[in-house]
Amino acid sequence: MNAIYTPNYTASSHHVNSIYESEAETLSKLDSLYSGQDLVKSSMGKAVSVGGNAQEVLTARLDDELDQLLLESLADEGNIITVSSKISDEDLEQQLQGMRQRYADNANHADEWEAEIYSDIHNYDFKAMGIEIKPVIDFITLQFEVKKPTTRHCIKKYLTEKTGTRYYIESDKNGIEQSGNVFTIKQVHDVRSRKDLKAIIQCLERYGVTYSDIKVIRIEASLDFYNAKSKALLTALYKSLAYIEGSTNQRVYKNEKVFTPIPETPVNLLKKLEDGYCIGVNPDGSLAYHTSYCKTTDRGLNLPESEHRFRTEVNCAVSEFGVNNSLSNLPEIIQCAFDRLKFTRLSKNATADDKKLYRESVAMFGKQTKEHYSISRHKRSFNQTITKNGELNKAISRKVSDLKRNFKE
Repeated sequence: MNAIYTPNYTASSHHVNSIYESEAETLSKLDSLYSGQDLVKSSMGKAVSVGGNAQEVLTARLDDELDQLLLESLADEGNIITVSSKISDEDLEQQLQGMRQRYADNANHADEWEAEIYSDIHNYDFKAMGIEIKPVIDFITLQFEVKKPTTRHCIKKYLTEKTGTRYYIESDKNGIEQSGNVFTIKQVHDVRSRKDLKAIIQCLERYGVTYSDIKVIRIEASLDFYNAKSKALLTALYKSLAYIEGSTNQRVYKNEKVFTPIPETPVNLLKKLEDGYCIGVNPDGSLAYHTSYCKTTDRGLNLPESEHRFRTEVNCAVSEFGVNNSLSNLPEIIQCAFDRLKFTRLSKNATADDKKLYRESVAMFGKQTKEHYSISRHKRSFNQTITKNGELNKAISRKVSDLKRNFKE
């Protein structure tokens, strides 16, 4: 991330000295650089490029932060630079070196502030910023018991012939496992409607399996965020997700075999995300585990840039929901899965220190606690500084309801 445009200081001191025609011009140019006028005027529009009212809010906030930094810098009279147009190359180079360092420090501060802003869910007005949220069933795992003699190989071969989709028969993650007369089809991908399941259901009827006989064992539900400007949105989602009590093993990873703790500051986590890392919570294969990442490929193929999006997903064992796991009950199963993708925000009880901690650090702030009664005798499952993000959750719920309708009989 380069929020700040860095001037080219590679020119020789002699060249820099020669372009200054007068002492007034010299002072004006040096003062402009030192006070940060170039930084604020030419860079901030690029540093925060979102739409609608959100742009005004975020730009104003970052401008305020930078102005404060500049005021603090200028408060030290000893740092004010005054030079003569007759200054020697050696002395001018020394003065410029000091400015280079101060400018670099300002740039680093701006990067940190930008990361903090985009890593805070409270700074997002998704509608005004043009960010589209789309709920997706990434895949489901199906289990069924055959009524006629057959083998795993026969089922795999028949499904491939009839559906034309080879991923049903991959032996590592997407294959068919057998336990007596019970078979499991792993990762039935891109389930958008009941129609997408029709081909599988018809194939299984050949083996005496009816629609109501098929069970949903696992489901992976995802929320895709399109048109967001910064990968720091993934940090904002991580910090605000309402993880179930006991969630652990939070990490960033490229290789699941290497455990890397999540960085504790927004700017350091953003660097990891920009380097292609994912965010994970709970071990892979747990009854429920979360993953957040930037999705740029699908089944090994690069997606067009217009289809790039930020995704946060939860993979759940349906047994955790306590509902009927029949495929015919898929709408309720879908609802239970997306209930694990609810978001939180700071409550009205949050102090200035709470807000500062939330803004400047990275943690599972939305993690649920043991259910308890608040001071007002209301049941709560969050600490007193956290509450449900009603506006965001309501917007997502409307879209999930539309998705569920695609699976009703």
